[in-house]
Amino acid sequence: MTWEQFVKKKRFPVDTNLYIEDDILLVDKIIKYENLEQELYSILSKLGLNNFRIENSKNNSTREKEPLVTHEHKKIIYEKFRSSLKYTNYKFDISNF
Repeated sequence: MTWEQFVKKKRFPVDTNLYIEDDILLVDKIIKYENLEQELYSILSKLGLNNFRIENSKNNSTREKEPLVTHEHKKIIYEKFRSSLKYTNYKFDISNF
């Protein structure tokens, strides 16, 4: 499946129901995907878990190396993740589209 096909399906792992209740954040920190490795190591180190390693999935070889994220893609993605935007400090004004 290409990036374009993935985005057009609009089937993203929106899971805000697991960490937000009645508009209240139930966790101490939300890790942004683009900072996943660095922030996860930091958190795990604070918990005394220093030997944790992230390994690449074997399926990664079939993915596009750097998919082009268009404004239309961003609009779809931000709309799907709207419930978590105020907790992640991502800024995107959908009304401009």
